[in-house]
Amino acid sequence: MRKLLLLVLAACGSSSTGPDATVDTIGPVYVPGDPLVVSANSPGNDEDPALLAGRDGAIYLAWYSHAYGDHIVISRTDDGVHWTAPVRITSGAAVDYGPSLYQDQAGVFHVAFFRWETGAPPGKIVHARSIDQDGLSWDGTSSNDVTDANATDDWVPSLAANADGDLVVAFARNTCPPPSTCYAIETATSRAAGASWDAPVAVVSAGAGEQHHLPAIALDHGELAIAWVPYASTASAPWADVQSGAHVSLLRGGTTTAITTAQPTSVTLFPTFYADGTSLHLAWMYANGTSQQVVQVPLANLTASPAPLPIDGYSPRIVATPTDGVYLAAWVGGPDGERDIYVRVFR
Repeated sequence: MRKLLLLVLAACGSSSTGPDATVDTIGPVYVPGDPLVVSANSPGNDEDPALLAGRDGAIYLAWYSHAYGDHIVISRTDDGVHWTAPVRITSGAAVDYGPSLYQDQAGVFHVAFFRWETGAPPGKIVHARSIDQDGLSWDGTSSNDVTDANATDDWVPSLAANADGDLVVAFARNTCPPPSTCYAIETATSRAAGASWDAPVAVVSAGAGEQHHLPAIALDHGELAIAWVPYASTASAPWADVQSGAHVSLLRGGTTTAITTAQPTSVTLFPTFYADGTSLHLAWMYANGTSQQVVQVPLANLTASPAPLPIDGYSPRIVATPTDGVYLAAWVGGPDGERDIYVRVFR
């Protein structure tokens, strides 16, 4: 098992499903099994998985692929084992990371990601939408900037919709002039299906010796919930080492709850939401420098003991399949330079 020090810059993209999302059609049965590599051991790193349970009963997986020109690709499955060939969502000279998927009530697929125009920071958040209601049809060029690339740096968006159906993206923003970092969590809202976006607003500000990163956002019974990772302002990144003090917090209904606490020899990071019927769960990765494990708690019982999941990589993402009680997880595994996207169907 690789050490946490090997975790790299690309983090999340959250599944945007929640108890408010629905699946219109039940597809084939999903059978629990062993982990599989979806990215087929392609050259270079494959990272930043994002999962979406589509309204057609299929499950969609997007990720960053070096082999596909440092762009976002997407694939589809009806059983968790057989996946369509990846197709590009993005194209061009810029480098695109960290996708997050959402499907609106009309069936249109949306993706938010962060873009490095020159292959390096600063970056900006970008939104794109599928052609009609097909999650595998994207023109590769049409997109709208959610934020502007400037002296700040915007990372790792997570996309959902609020109770009114407006798109909302949460992301980490460096609010200090580089090379200093003081990351905060901000959100931007679109009332025009992504065609235009309101100016971002800060929901968690940096300060008091802490920065904030790796947000995940989901709609929980009509209310947006945001999970993220506070960490020491002296650390270069929350995943850099166990001394970062990275831990998981939750903002819901104007109240912040510490899900885990800062520890001197371990970290908890990469939070993600997933739905279980009408309930929402929060999962995250625990790592102590020599091993790591993904665990979860239901939002309805945040004081419950975290339950382990059969996932040992980073950037975990989880969705419920159309098969009752069965889930699909995606994560990143493998050594640097050969990282791949793994999936597993589990009960």
